[in-house]
Amino acid sequence: MTTQETPDVAGEGSSAGNRLTTIIRFALRGIWVEPGALGSQYTWETDEYHGTLTLPRHPNDFLRDDEPEVGPVPAVTRAPVFSGSGSHPAAVVHLVEVRVAFNGPLWLTDRERWLEDKKQATADTTSSRHEYESRTEQLWTRGRDVAERLTHAWLAHVRTISEQPWLGITAEIPQQYGRSRLVDEATGVGFLAFGPKQSLTLRHGGLALSIDQLNRARDLVLIGEPPAAEALLADARFLASGADTVDAQRAVLVAAIACEMKAKRVVIERAKPEHRQGLGGVSDLDEVIDRFYQQAFGVSLRLSNQALFTKAKRLRKLRNKIAHEGEAVDRDECNQLVLAATQIFDWLDAIQPTP
Repeated sequence: MTTQETPDVAGEGSSAGNRLTTIIRFALRGIWVEPGALGSQYTWETDEYHGTLTLPRHPNDFLRDDEPEVGPVPAVTRAPVFSGSGSHPAAVVHLVEVRVAFNGPLWLTDRERWLEDKKQATADTTSSRHEYESRTEQLWTRGRDVAERLTHAWLAHVRTISEQPWLGITAEIPQQYGRSRLVDEATGVGFLAFGPKQSLTLRHGGLALSIDQLNRARDLVLIGEPPAAEALLADARFLASGADTVDAQRAVLVAAIACEMKAKRVVIERAKPEHRQGLGGVSDLDEVIDRFYQQAFGVSLRLSNQALFTKAKRLRKLRNKIAHEGEAVDRDECNQLVLAATQIFDWLDAIQPTP
């Protein structure tokens, strides 16, 4: 792939800023490539940034001696070849390096002042040190976000082009390996280094299982596996908020299917035979729990809970857009719709059988 030359940027007085580069490594699940592909580079250029993804050539590529807290991972290994199997030689890529160059208001003179302020370590220098560190982190984050988006998109296409099922799901974000650095592009001098993003999950104590719930689980063991609809709803909750990689699209799809299955199962188990026969002609979830339920049970979600019924309609519409158009799903809306699916289940469980 050809790359355009990046024009020189003026000095510290330039309104465009200094030319900076975020250097970051991502750990992969092991992409198998032909040995000839090792060391290759792939570039992307826009008006704002220049991105380069590099495959390793040797196992020690991209490893640093100043990261004692990071467990060493070979950047590339050789795939095993069994004698007589007819297998082609392959290399397994575990690490890639991504560089994103862009203009930003940070110069080596800022770094020199910061180092001098650290030596003095007085109250007067605290503010200037914090300002430098905050500005550096903001600029590094800008490059990191671009690198993450480029690598995520590249991996998504690698997954679909290849037949390597171990590469994970499309929604999985590449994980930073070790420290990432923001450097001055012209000299390679680093401003600061940043470790991988950290997260903390807080859960409400009300989610704790009671003795009655645990006893119920015990009693259900000998009955069999959970009903498919309830199992799918639990899967949707996991995909929406419990998985290491949140997959909002699949969570909404699974939650919608679970509600459809549950709503129709209630009809099969609790409605009169003449109403069960008409179920095959109704496909939309909101139609089932509104008009059809009004005929079968004398109740309607639309009439009993208009707000929840509106979310049921949205769940059905978004499910269809995902299935037919590949619609992207906002994470917040995903959480709201999966919660709505749980509330729909509660409403369905309260439906009384027709006498």
